[in-house]
Amino acid sequence: MATAFAQDSGDVIDASALGSLYSYGAHQNKSLAVATDFGIGSAYHISGTGGVASSGNSATLGFSSISGGVPNEHVVALGVTALSIGGRDYGNVTATARLAGGGTLSATRHINDATNAGDTFYGLTAPSIASDTSGPRCAARLSNVPGA
Repeated sequence: MATAFAQDSGDVIDASALGSLYSYGAHQNKSLAVATDFGIGSAYHISGTGGVASSGNSATLGFSSISGGVPNEHVVALGVTALSIGGRDYGNVTATARLAGGGTLSATRHINDATNAGDTFYGLTAPSIASDTSGPRCAARLSNVPGA
């Protein structure tokens, strides 16, 4: 992430900033709109002051075009952390990325751990597909989201 940040092609987005236009990278000269279908809570988080708060059992992140980027620049990798909260068995929590060229990537882990003992990071990267003229892109969806 540090290398991507230095090259203005990556950053960590604190959940308290989701659902808005987000500037990123070392020079903060690019921005990405991040759309969500969930709210922000403050009870449980791993950094900053916010975390995903959902009344359902899923959460979706959508990424639109990048302002200030090169033509056809888009999100090709993402990471999201699902938090464990003691006394709550979330079952299998799955992170799924939908690719612009079709298909999905996913990772699953059963989360039933003490608070902070089973926080799970999901890292998903779109493959480089020469036949996909629009380039690889990601959008994320978590199912069985802790905190929901």
